Amino acid sequence: MFDLKYDDELHILVYQNIYAKGTEKVKNIMWSDWCEWLTRPVVSHNKYANGLAIYGDVSDGVDDETGEILQHHRKDENVMYRQVFSLDYDDIEGMDRFIENIKSKMHHFAYFMYSTFRHRDKHDENDKDLRPRFRLLIPIDDIVKPDEYTKYARALSKYIGETIDESCFKPIQLSALPTIKDNNKPYHWYINDAPFITRAQLDSCLKKYPLDATEGESQHIKLKYKKRDSEYWRGIAFGVGEGERNQALASLVGYLLRRYVDPNMVYGLAHAWNATCQPPLPDDEVNRTFNSILKKDQQRN
Repeated sequence: MFDLKYDDELHILVYQNIYAKGTEKVKNIMWSDWCEWLTRPVVSHNKYANGLAIYGDVSDGVDDETGEILQHHRKDENVMYRQVFSLDYDDIEGMDRFIENIKSKMHHFAYFMYSTFRHRDKHDENDKDLRPRFRLLIPIDDIVKPDEYTKYARALSKYIGETIDESCFKPIQLSALPTIKDNNKPYHWYINDAPFITRAQLDSCLKKYPLDATEGESQHIKLKYKKRDSEYWRGIAFGVGEGERNQALASLVGYLLRRYVDPNMVYGLAHAWNATCQPPLPDDEVNRTFNSILKKDQQRN
């Protein structure tokens, strides 16, 4: 068991395979315990034998094909928040150089990095897909909304400066848990016990690495983001429609709690706001969202 100085609880959803639309497997686990678990890969020819994770929460939803209500229905619009960046590096030139770069760039921040299913320490001359491959997990000291996750992940990847699989910028993207084909295949992991990266640090990173914008456009991005905040709250003030409710509710609850509004009042306001939506969410869905956000807020404070 890892005895880490910097630790916090994570909310993790584990899906059975890449085609799974929903899951009932939810883990509320300390970062230290999760990292220790990640050091033990499953041995299987199926790269998804150990399951796939989303580090955050996804709301329930209705299957478009069957009409069945699915727990943590994996659709873009159902992502409520993320707690950990999961960055995939599949095109690495020189494993040792890559690892040293990660250690250098990320030494101030907590992270756990592990090799993935098709990892080899050196490029395989007979199979171009077998080469150094790593997944870098970076925990955040706050929850971030889906759109924030994408822009922050992009900025972080630019700071790190390695070729990245851009599909990992999607908030709904699944992260395969450690699996090796057989015991003769290499498995590497690296951990850094340091503070979780903060929202202020992420904003600073975004300002310095403003995606594909020019220096002039960088200021435009900043202003646009501030303006969107005001417009966003105005837009959801009197309820939203189906497909927007979960994200809006999570934003509202988190916004009020961060401003030290009493949780009892936030709970009542959440239900009152939900009643203005067309149609409203079921009460148990509102309760689950509220409790999830409240728990994370209490851990932060």
